[in-house]
Amino acid sequence: MRKRILSIISGLILISLFAVSCSDKKGTDPTTTPNKGIQIYQGNWQVDGKDDAQNTISGTINIDANGTITGNIQGLIDPSMPITKDKITDKGNEVYEIIMYEQEGFKQVFECIFTSDKAATWKIKQTGSQVPGGSAVAGQGTLAKQ
Repeated sequence: MRKRILSIISGLILISLFAVSCSDKKGTDPTTTPNKGIQIYQGNWQVDGKDDAQNTISGTINIDANGTITGNIQGLIDPSMPITKDKITDKGNEVYEIIMYEQEGFKQVFECIFTSDKAATWKIKQTGSQVPGGSAVAGQGTLAKQ
């Protein structure tokens, strides 16, 4: 009887060890690294780029120490409506998204990808049934820290 109990306990221990070693480890996706947080890029940034009609987009934005973004870039950022940190989605790998407009199935998102502490690229992505093919890039360019 004692031998049987020890055999069962040993089997349970081996099963437990195997289950732990094969478990899905959440948050350890090797392709996604946690962002530093938008506030790490605090300062003034020069915005340059083109919209989908090849019109120039240019101006300056400011990222505040608390993560708030302000600026005056027609069609993107209005100085009277700062973008607070709670409206910025951290997508991992230093990618941040801001929903600029969303209504009746149409969405316009400003995506910013920081490539260093002094440089980034950006895109304006549009999705919805009104957009040919369901999605499009409506503008893109660069950010350079001043």
